[in-house]
Amino acid sequence: MIYKKFFKNSIMVIMLLGLAALVFHCKNGKKESEYFNPQVLATHDNGEHFVGSKTCLECHVDIYNTHLKTAHFNSGAIADSSNIKGSFKEGSNILDLKAVEFQMLGDGEYFYQHTKIKNRSTEIPPSKFDIVIGSGVRGQSYLSWEKDELYQLQVSYYTPTDSWVNSPVILPIMMNPGPYGTPVLNAISPMLKDWSLLPKEIVLIRTR
Repeated sequence: MIYKKFFKNSIMVIMLLGLAALVFHCKNGKKESEYFNPQVLATHDNGEHFVGSKTCLECHVDIYNTHLKTAHFNSGAIADSSNIKGSFKEGSNILDLKAVEFQMLGDGEYFYQHTKIKNRSTEIPPSKFDIVIGSGVRGQSYLSWEKDELYQLQVSYYTPTDSWVNSPVILPIMMNPGPYGTPVLNAISPMLKDWSLLPKEIVLIRTR
């Protein structure tokens, strides 16, 4: 009889200890995941870290997927056939201005702005489309890297007319095409050569 009572008490103690351990684990346990240790993509001068938008995916799937379709998300992208709205087809790939003609050509992988100054024999190297600015709702402008400097191309795309146009704030009278296009006054740092990285700082691009 004594052994039977002792056995029952032992079982009760073991069950209570197990329940206590389970409650403690549920209230204090931490599940390791990428959410708690996201990959740092860039670090600001003040020491703050930046992580990619995919970090939000773990807890906000619906919001993340919806955001991918917004004009805000698509306001900047790598220049490729899926992101450039302007046409590279013959007959639709030329911007003809008074003193200069621009022809947009692609080689299957990369896209270029070719510049021809009228009444001159000066040869100007083509400028590569590197970054697309604008989702295309109203239009797009394009940036080109030259070493660690960004230049806005002289051509932009205007959605209402579905055509190439003179880039914003660049008047035809100011057209003096250099080998790299028109300098960008406020551009994102060279870290954006890898578009997956977030900007570390805003830099001033010198004028040429």
